[in-house]
Amino acid sequence: MKRVISALLALIVLVPLAARFPAAAEESGHGEYIKDIEETVIEIDGLTERYNFLHITDSHCVVVSNNTSSYYYSESIQRYNHFMNPDNGSNGYPAVETLNAMYAYADDPANDIDCVWLSGDIIDFPSAENVSYITNLVTNASVDRMYCFGNHDWTYPQKYFTTEGRNNFRPLLKNAMGGNNLYSYRDYGAFVVVTIDNSENYIYYSAVADFIRNTIVPLNKPVILFCHVPFYNSALAAYAKNTWGTDETMASPSNTKYPYNAATKYIYEWATTNSKVKAIFCGHFHYNYEGYTGRTPIYMTESAYSGTMRHILVKPTSCAVHTWDAGETVTPATSHPGVFFHTCTVCGDSEYIELPPICTLGDIDGDDGVDMADALIVKRHIARVDVLTDAATLIAADVNEDGRINAKDSLMLRKFIAGVVNSLGN
Repeated sequence: MKRVISALLALIVLVPLAARFPAAAEESGHGEYIKDIEETVIEIDGLTERYNFLHITDSHCVVVSNNTSSYYYSESIQRYNHFMNPDNGSNGYPAVETLNAMYAYADDPANDIDCVWLSGDIIDFPSAENVSYITNLVTNASVDRMYCFGNHDWTYPQKYFTTEGRNNFRPLLKNAMGGNNLYSYRDYGAFVVVTIDNSENYIYYSAVADFIRNTIVPLNKPVILFCHVPFYNSALAAYAKNTWGTDETMASPSNTKYPYNAATKYIYEWATTNSKVKAIFCGHFHYNYEGYTGRTPIYMTESAYSGTMRHILVKPTSCAVHTWDAGETVTPATSHPGVFFHTCTVCGDSEYIELPPICTLGDIDGDDGVDMADALIVKRHIARVDVLTDAATLIAADVNEDGRINAKDSLMLRKFIAGVVNSLGN
């Protein structure tokens, strides 16, 4: 399992992400199923705390049962076999097992997840078994969740975007979604997280636009938005055309199959031109993407059935000048470089500092004694026969502590061994 972190580590480096991200999946016992954890940081002015969210999308869970309700039974086995986590060789792990592992990770208090964002196609179709599975999973977990529809959660191929589906299948997931399957939000004080239903590739229900206009906009707070279908930009449109032969983004100017109605226009313009909208998270295309739609960053997360999810850290804006806490040495410096770690008490950014090793002057070979073997090492280094490169040996060989290793060190070392001088150092 790899963790993808957009930061570079150096000898002394500010690391606003790594210190506060939850444990890697294999460290928490879920690495068998979880292949990648994408990591994204969003900074918000005025925030005094950090928040951890998990974005899970497109798991396409299928529960196969002899009692599977009338729609789509024969195809369910094919769909079950198709949506396999490929990390288990030729057999793969069923999507249900992978989502269970992701939810166990989210529900682990050690990972400090504030909310799981489920952005659609969590189940592959709304059979009684699938609905029961996802409802039990999310309602029995202690971690909070927000859940929006994808194009599969409430449809069957034979009943795709139909009035019957809207009237009869959508309500089946009401409990899993926490009561409202059109929109919902969480207010975290300094910002809000909003989810909306755009599962039909446009905003079918005008109530969604009314909710944004009448509830979210008046809050006048930074917004993080998640939904299923990505908002149009040229790069995503090109990917969709190459993959499916048609542009499946929302508000695409080239796809007249999906109406660009007033509600869609309002939501698209609000989300892509409003400075309050800090990011959009989505799924649908089954691959990872980071870019912009209008002025707003947009993040698409790979399908969960493949073993991928995204961790989002929402944090205060980094300080221009940090106020560090006392810190701690997380790796003691002995015969190798140590690591000191401290955290800004204002914005929470963390910094790792590599410490020089603690060495005994003169004990260049590390055998807990100072003798002629050490003197020979210094002599060979000065003659450029065997040049010392390790930090610990270089410090130990500089016995007069003047920052250089030369004949003066060799002479002092031999005098110390002969008992002419009683100590090393300046």
